[in-house]
Amino acid sequence: MYKIYLLLITMVLPLYVNGTTVPQIGIVELYGKADIVAIVSIESGVVLSGEDFPCGVKYHGKVLNALKNVKVNDVIEFGYYIGYGVGSMYLVFLNKKNNVYEPITNTNLASINGLAVFNRQCHFKHPNFLVMHNGFGVQKIQSPPETDYKDAFLIRTKYLRLPKNTKLVSPEKQTCYSWEKCRWVRKDIILKIFQAK
Repeated sequence: MYKIYLLLITMVLPLYVNGTTVPQIGIVELYGKADIVAIVSIESGVVLSGEDFPCGVKYHGKVLNALKNVKVNDVIEFGYYIGYGVGSMYLVFLNKKNNVYEPITNTNLASINGLAVFNRQCHFKHPNFLVMHNGFGVQKIQSPPETDYKDAFLIRTKYLRLPKNTKLVSPEKQTCYSWEKCRWVRKDIILKIFQAK
């Protein structure tokens, strides 16, 4: 148990000690660098066990909207971040696991060492496709109570930049940390951005 806490501390603490290591990138850039982009419904999730700590979760997602390099009704196996709900729908940006786009803005040694330990024990257990941009390459479809939107994404605009003039709505309730600058965006607006590519 001690090793699990130590690993989590070395990976997460630098994000708060030195400010975020995750830069803001454009959602269009993310789309361009992705191997797969789709809206999926999560059909299952399995925890991946490692030697000393969990290696994340492997999900199976059925494609509802095929946006790049997949077809409707395909089932994609991807991971490894935790917390995606079975039965929920997500917009996913995925890379092949040996070429994951995860930019950082500093090279904190503790973070790098923690990630190296994690990769050494877990890389061979991970599925072939992984979530991009340090986990921000997944956006859940929700129905925000403060709008009349049926399907929308709560975008953390500190990490994901949308095109200028995109209609954004601020959440009325505290739905994420204030410094993440969360904003609601309708699903159909996001889809139009990608259809223009």
